[in-house]
Amino acid sequence: MRPCPGALRCRGGGTRAAPRLRTRTRSRPTHCRDELGIEGKAIPEALGFSRNYWSAVENERKILSEDKLTKLIDLFELDKHERRELLELREAAKQRGWWARYSGLFSDELQRFFGLEHGAQAIRTYESLLIPGLLQTEEYARAIMAADVAIRQVEVDQRVEVRMRRQERLGDDDPLHLTTGRKP
Repeated sequence: MRPCPGALRCRGGGTRAAPRLRTRTRSRPTHCRDELGIEGKAIPEALGFSRNYWSAVENERKILSEDKLTKLIDLFELDKHERRELLELREAAKQRGWWARYSGLFSDELQRFFGLEHGAQAIRTYESLLIPGLLQTEEYARAIMAADVAIRQVEVDQRVEVRMRRQERLGDDDPLHLTTGRKP
């Protein structure tokens, strides 16, 4: 057994790391395949996957099932540490973030942003006209959003709720480091 050359290591675990882990779990097989010099078409043939399925995995549209991931680990002859880590990454990647319940309110891109923000260690932001969203009080955020007559009150309430939930990262056990300021 061997470790995947240049393997990506993750920091953290559980729900905080789930957004980052989702991407790492999907991209790690591609990274290992490239590092080991295995042709892309060899994997679906060797493991009995369809090329469409493997393409979806490599393009981060699917997470491998546990049995398929185990077959892939065996094909790559990864060591037990790498095996355990990939299986743990897979489990963590399946978790949905708190923002998923707001999928009807926000675009996929914005939800992905929330996931990346949730998993980040640090963020740098610049706002020229408004207080940065992660520093806004509930009243300030509500006033800004309510000024848009196209947004219903119930939607304003939900958007403010999301903004306040995002701010929880600033004071939790693994706080987000936020840098705000002017453009250089």
